[in-house]
Order: sequence, then structure tokens, then C-alpha cells
Amino acid sequence: QAMIGSTQRVLVEGLSRKDANELTGRTENMRYVNFAGPERLIGQFVDVVITEAMANSLRGRVAVGVAAEA
Repeated sequence: QAMIGSTQRVLVEGLSRKDANELTGRTENMRYVNFAGPERLIGQFVDVVITEAMANSLRGRVAVGVAAEA
């Protein structure tokens, strides 16, 4: 919950197992984050703004400007 609203650097690992329209990755402290984004981000680090915290993962959105630059 404390991470909501923060921007986290995320290594994009692949497509989300629960929603193929979303990507999944891990923060620097190894928390899973699911967020919408293009598949070309897989394997890259992106900044993600955390919008929701669940028991085992986080949800977020790619920080403004990141998707266009990648």
C-alpha cells in the first residue's frame, strides 16, 4: 500500500499470465507488477507508476513518455 503513487523501475519479463493484454515485470525489490504496454518493452527497464496493491502483486501504468521512447 505504501508504494501506491510511487514510480518504480521495473524489468519487463513478459506477458501477464492472467491477462495476455498486459505485461508483467519485477521492481528492484522483486515485487511483481502488471501493467498495460507494448510487447517491445519485454527485456527492458521501464518506469511504472503504481496504482494498486494486491496481496502478491502490484498494478500500475507506464510513466508518461516511457512507451514512446522505448
